[in-house]
Amino acid sequence: MFMVISIGAHYVGNLAAYFNKSRENSTSVGSSNLSEHEYDASQDGSSYVGAGTVQRFNNKPRYTHFISIPLNEQSLQWRMQDFQSDAIAYCAVDSPSLSYLFQKPEKLHLTVCMLSVPEERLQEALDAFNHCKEKIIMPLLNNNPAPVLDLKGIGTFPTNAKRARVVHINVVDNTKTIDKLMKAVSDYFLDLGLTRKDKVYSKMHLTVMNASFTSRRSKKRHYVFDARRIVQRYKDINWGSVHISMLHFSSLKEKGPDGYFHALAHMNI
Repeated sequence: MFMVISIGAHYVGNLAAYFNKSRENSTSVGSSNLSEHEYDASQDGSSYVGAGTVQRFNNKPRYTHFISIPLNEQSLQWRMQDFQSDAIAYCAVDSPSLSYLFQKPEKLHLTVCMLSVPEERLQEALDAFNHCKEKIIMPLLNNNPAPVLDLKGIGTFPTNAKRARVVHINVVDNTKTIDKLMKAVSDYFLDLGLTRKDKVYSKMHLTVMNASFTSRRSKKRHYVFDARRIVQRYKDINWGSVHISMLHFSSLKEKGPDGYFHALAHMNI
């Protein structure tokens, strides 16, 4: 188990009840029935960024691995499933293909940094990851358990929700300990030349929707979607609290038996 949720199982039912009550007081919107093979990004009003952006993207190094804090404990997965069902029913009027934008519940995580690791440097990267515990994590925690993080509300990147690329749950780190830990680890790998400055840790957030997930099913690689209804509906939701316990070095190409990204190395924190 990667983390402990401080709110009991009844929270899942309460969250569903909250959504159902809100739905009764609003206009009902049907969910999209498009299959993966029928999906067409041009149908949802999403905006294509342009060939120049795609060209710049193609010139950048391909990411092969990443460092993350898994947040795929079962009770949080259930909450995300409730959120997904409710969002599709209530908010699909603005983006009919919302169902393709959601992160898979079993892959929920906090991203520390994205890595571009050639095969000949993989062992070096794994050694560096293992050294992080002694060099970074232990001094920061100072023999104290990792602090609790609160999951509250929802936001978008960029902040203009009408043209969102990412919808995320806000993560509150009152002690700033995990925030400092994530930044220190990402800076460490930046110094090794295994990530880019624009891909190091900047703001703690839990991604629940991402436009790039839809681009896998479309020829259009970059577009945005209208998330205003989603932000308005979930901006005040308290998703609970989590105790961080694990840090993973994972492959982006493989998944483990639990559906999460396959970990080549991991450590307790």
